[in-house]
Amino acid sequence: MNILTPTLGLLLLPSLCFGSGYEFEGVGAHQVGRAGAATADASDWTAVYWNPAGLAAGSRARQAGLELFGGRAYSKDGNSLSSLPGLGAVFTQKSISSSFLLGAAGGSIPLGERLALGFGLYTPILQGLDFSDANAGGTALDYRGLLGIVTSNLSLGWSPFPGFSLGSGLNILYGKLAARTRLHIPSYDDVTSDLSGQGWGVEGVFGARYDPDPRLSFGAVLRTGADVDIQGTAVSTSRLSPAENSNFSFILKQPPTSALGAAWRPSPAWTLSADLSQTWWRSFRNDIYFFKPGTLLVNRANSFDWRDTWKLRLGVESRLGERLSLLGGWSYDRFAVDTASLDFATTVDVPMHRLYAGVKRSWTKSLETTLAGVYGTGSRNEQGIEYRLSGFQLMLGARLLY
Repeated sequence: MNILTPTLGLLLLPSLCFGSGYEFEGVGAHQVGRAGAATADASDWTAVYWNPAGLAAGSRARQAGLELFGGRAYSKDGNSLSSLPGLGAVFTQKSISSSFLLGAAGGSIPLGERLALGFGLYTPILQGLDFSDANAGGTALDYRGLLGIVTSNLSLGWSPFPGFSLGSGLNILYGKLAARTRLHIPSYDDVTSDLSGQGWGVEGVFGARYDPDPRLSFGAVLRTGADVDIQGTAVSTSRLSPAENSNFSFILKQPPTSALGAAWRPSPAWTLSADLSQTWWRSFRNDIYFFKPGTLLVNRANSFDWRDTWKLRLGVESRLGERLSLLGGWSYDRFAVDTASLDFATTVDVPMHRLYAGVKRSWTKSLETTLAGVYGTGSRNEQGIEYRLSGFQLMLGARLLY
C-alpha cells in the first residue's frame, strides 16, 4: 500500500478554516462601519443579510445598492504544526497572506404599507491556502486550495402592526472548489493531484424586530445553515501507482448561526447598537466521496471537534448635521479550532479583536455613499508556538432611493 494514501485525502481539500482573520464582515459599508451591530437596526436593503424583518421597518422608498470591498489577511506560523501521515514530516510555513477584492449588490421594493421585498448577491466565503514554499528535510510540497461561495438572497419583511415586524429569506449558495497538490519525496516518489468542481446549497433565514418606541429597537435572526454539494473531477498520479481519475462529491456543511441585537437612539444625532451572535461550529463537517476510489483518491468523512463560538459587536453612529455621519465600533470573537482538531486542511484559529470606522455622506435625498474600514488582530500560544492572525478590509458602498 502506498504510504501516501491517508495523506492525499487531506491534500485534496482546501483550507476551510482560515480563522477569524478571514471572516466575511457582512453586507453594507454603513453597517460594517458600526461593527456589524445591525440585527436590530438594519432597515435598508442590507437587511436581507442582517435581519430580513428590518425590510418592513425602514423607508418605504425603493432602494438599490452596490458595494465594493477588498483587503488583505496575514497569518504568522499558521500551519507549522501540520504533519503528513506516513512521512513523519512537519512542514513549517512561516506565513500565509492573501488579498481579495469582492462586491455585493441588492435592493428592496415596498409592497404596500406593511410588506417589503428584498434581494441581494454577495460572497460570504472566499478562502484559500498556498503552501508553495513548504519543505521538510528535502521533501517539497506545493499545495494550493481555493473555496468560494456566492450567495443570492430573496427576502420578505412583514409588519403585522406598528412597531413589530417579521422576516424570512431564502439563500441560494453556489460553491466553487479547486485544489492542486505537488509532493516530491527524494529518491521515492512524485505525486500530483488536481481537483475542481462546483455545486449548490440552500439556506433559510428567519428574523424578528420589535420597536417599543422610536428610540429603542430589538432584533433576532436565525440562519439554518446549508449543505453545499460540490461535484466535479479529480486526477492523481504517482510513480508508485497507476494514474487515477474519478468524479467526486464534496459536501460542505455550513453551520447554523443566530444573533440577538439592540439599538438605542438617545437623540436624533446618536445611535448606539450591540449584537451578540453565535455560530454552531460543532455541526461543521466536509465529506468527499469519489465515484471510483483508489489508492490515491480516498473517500473521507470529515467531522471536526470544533467548539461553538460567540461574537460581541458594539457600534456607534454620530450624525453631524443632515448629510454627514461618522461610524465606529469594536468586536471580539472566540476561536473555534483547538490544537487537537488541527490537520493539514485547517489553520490555527485565534481570538480576534477588531476596530471599525467609517463615514457616510448623503449627497442628495436619493443618493448616499459610505466608506468604512476594519482592522483585526489576534494571537494564541499553543505548545510553545505563537500563532498570529491579522487583516484589514475597506468597503465602499452606495445606496440609491427612487
